[in-house]
Amino acid sequence: MLHSEWPRSSRKVRKFSLDLMDVDFVRGFDEPMVLSPEFTKDFGVGRWLSNETDSNGIRIVDYDKFLDDFDPSEEVTVEKFDHESGKQRYEKTTLRDFVQNLRNRNEFGQSVYLKDWHAQKRYNIPSDIYEDKLMYFMKMDWINAEKWTNNDENPVDGDYRSFSWSLNVSGMKHWLFLPIKRTSEYFEKYPDDPDFTRHPGIVDEFGLIEWIQSPGEIMIVPPGWHHQVLNMTECLSVNHNMINVFNVIAICNELEERFKAVLQILDDQREIREPADFAEVVEMVLNSDYRITKQKMMKLAQLVESDRLQTLQSSSSILDCDPPSEIENAEFWTTGDIRIIRTLFDQQCGCSTAGKHLLHPNPCQEFIKKMKALDFFFSRIVIRKMAQNDGEFDFYG
Repeated sequence: MLHSEWPRSSRKVRKFSLDLMDVDFVRGFDEPMVLSPEFTKDFGVGRWLSNETDSNGIRIVDYDKFLDDFDPSEEVTVEKFDHESGKQRYEKTTLRDFVQNLRNRNEFGQSVYLKDWHAQKRYNIPSDIYEDKLMYFMKMDWINAEKWTNNDENPVDGDYRSFSWSLNVSGMKHWLFLPIKRTSEYFEKYPDDPDFTRHPGIVDEFGLIEWIQSPGEIMIVPPGWHHQVLNMTECLSVNHNMINVFNVIAICNELEERFKAVLQILDDQREIREPADFAEVVEMVLNSDYRITKQKMMKLAQLVESDRLQTLQSSSSILDCDPPSEIENAEFWTTGDIRIIRTLFDQQCGCSTAGKHLLHPNPCQEFIKKMKALDFFFSRIVIRKMAQNDGEFDFYG
């Protein structure tokens, strides 16, 4: 029997099966959720697994098969965490050496993670894994759109208040989530220690939610949910952080709050610096604090707007429509008018995937067109929000 060294909780993440509909899926973004292995049985990630199993009956990673899809000599960035010192550092190594370290069961007494965001651009991940089988919602991403990630134009790179999903390929993971409504309370009590597991009684005190993730399950994490993950066994997972229509307004709102806070902190610099110099300092501090800035968000939204406009130029009837004003509410998807949400996702197309387009790898073209239009409308909202003046300080005027 596999046991976690972390505290356990009786509150569990909600798990959904194939009968899940788009509207209920979107409505559930107020909390983390798990999609059952039924959704991923055709993904093809078993190509990286051995026929051998560990003591828990889980198929283990076949590293030779894994390296067949990637260049072993490629230089990658790894994150090392020393449990004794509690310190984190980043190093360069080759993919071959990283895998060799895993094969040797990490003899150095450290947790080592491959966290090279740019690696995905250098590797030709087989389309039958990464492209063809992914559900449509997994590809609704402003950040990793192909048009601006094959060169240096990608304006956002790093960690942010993202909408994310994590597919477990092999191994078992223990997830602990801090309820979003308890976040401020937790960090007021433990301002310098975000590690939930260090505090006795923390599960009951703050109502932490847990899940033991098995192979084939997808964990979906909405923006703002602080969480920790323990690899209970050796694990291989596919993880993706996204900005899309489901979280971009929340990101913009928090970015605006951080922006104003930075302006206040740097207020004494305003009079002694030239406007352009002051703007550069503000962007630098904001990027350090939040990993995304107003200028970066503006550029991202402009790229999306231009791309979707070009895609939809033959569908002027869609672009001529005014979107409901309710979509500017950051909580629209989870608490907004259900009738409006139904009109967006209950596509009356008569196709076999009707009502489940978001959860299907190949929805009909009419639905895709509607989602592109949503991207277009949201990108314009973001551009307007980012261009708003803040007193006498204006990046864009």
